Amino acid sequence: MRQSRQSIERELRRRILDGRYPPGSRLPLRRELLRELGASPLTLQRAMDRLGELGFIESRGTQGTFVAAKLPNRATIGLIFPGEPDRNGSWNRFWSSVLRVAEAWDEGGVTFRPYFLSDQHVDVPDHRRICADLADGGLMGVVSVSSPHYLEGSPIYDQDLPRVIIGSGKEDQVARWRSSWMDLADGGIHLTAMRRLRAAGRQRIAFLSHPSFASCPWLAQLKDIGLATRPEWWIGVPPAAAATAQPVARLLCSGPEHLRPDALLITDDNLVPYGTAGVLDAGLHPPRDISVAAHANFPAPTHAAFPCLRFGVDVEVLLHACLEELRRIEAGGKPRVRTVQRVLREA
Repeated sequence: MRQSRQSIERELRRRILDGRYPPGSRLPLRRELLRELGASPLTLQRAMDRLGELGFIESRGTQGTFVAAKLPNRATIGLIFPGEPDRNGSWNRFWSSVLRVAEAWDEGGVTFRPYFLSDQHVDVPDHRRICADLADGGLMGVVSVSSPHYLEGSPIYDQDLPRVIIGSGKEDQVARWRSSWMDLADGGIHLTAMRRLRAAGRQRIAFLSHPSFASCPWLAQLKDIGLATRPEWWIGVPPAAAATAQPVARLLCSGPEHLRPDALLITDDNLVPYGTAGVLDAGLHPPRDISVAAHANFPAPTHAAFPCLRFGVDVEVLLHACLEELRRIEAGGKPRVRTVQRVLREA
């Protein structure tokens, strides 16, 4: 009786994982496999195509087919994004930064494999693909770049494998999702940035931010830092309307010197290109007339119209921490909450 593609695939994968076909070794000739496995040429080809897709084997033309030097169950990490990147630039810039760094990753033989899942339901092609890849042993672990609440009940979170979620998780969520959480704590980074502005001699500060900014608890500490502000200088701009930050910043920075801010904090990197352009539109010359601190995702911060102080997440550091956490769990460690601090740099 001829074997199915799945059974042939499972048998070849078992032989690879148990060391019968070690990493880097050449697989037996096709005619030998056909005779030994009782498969048709088409079924064997489909099984090998799938193993190649997962990263277990690789074809080298006339040299033959070889077992990968780094097996995917030891070196491939599933990277889950909520939704697909669009072409008009409105996709979350943090997710874009993570994807960019992950695609260029070239350390330790590790590969990140992205999956773009709907934020509304799990019945989408990439969800079926990651579930198949997990079932076929093609991933060493999974990293989700945001809370996976939209994947409640997904087989992804039933699998017995290391998982990390990037977000503000609590201990009850660690147990609920059976995953470690990477908490991107600001570590007082906004206060540190504002102290730097004050040390530069600034006295009056304005804010360009997300509309929810007014609820930030550190606003109450401005007086202790020595900075003055006004409620009308707290401007909330949603990312979808980021371009409006340019005329808003121009208006904020216009007028007599004693009636306008001499410091500006931009807490959303979507607003940075427009907010800094608006400062120049107002006729100011940073850093002589105004000092600016702005959010960034390192190592490739969004463009600013002039050099300024930048603060935010270093995505390379974050992915290193995720990889360390996956390996710790793989070695028997329990899921936990781990903090990754933000950084402050001149850029």
